[in-house]
Amino acid sequence: MSARIEVVKAPLDGVERSRFRYELKARRYPGFFMWKIIFPLMLLVFMSWAVFWVDPQQLGPRITLSLISMLNIIAYNFAISTFMPRISYLTLADKYIMGCMIIVFLALMTGIIGSTLASKGKEALARRIDRISRWAFPTVFLLLIGVAFGT
Repeated sequence: MSARIEVVKAPLDGVERSRFRYELKARRYPGFFMWKIIFPLMLLVFMSWAVFWVDPQQLGPRITLSLISMLNIIAYNFAISTFMPRISYLTLADKYIMGCMIIVFLALMTGIIGSTLASKGKEALARRIDRISRWAFPTVFLLLIGVAFGT
């Protein structure tokens, strides 16, 4: 901690004024947020990708798995909102949570599209989309982490 008195020129009228400056250095320990927010959401996102290993002909299990993932991530967002500051801008954690929701929603839509294609006799295309998604979604998730937490 430090405190000092400074003389500064006011930006609006150019008059020199005294200012009391008090500085307090604080350190944040990210372990709490890592284990309470980031890791559990990561598992929910990973769970949503299981839809790409379910047979495209199985519309019910694909939709059920995706919807459970989506509802879990929404419920988790409400649960952790008590830990988050109530501010008017997005924090890094907010960006990460929103990105996770978008990825889970896209997995839901991709699963539905694959099942729809399979039901219309385009099972080869549906399986190809699933194979591509098995690699594309983790890649997008890594990019999300880079954007959300990159400096």
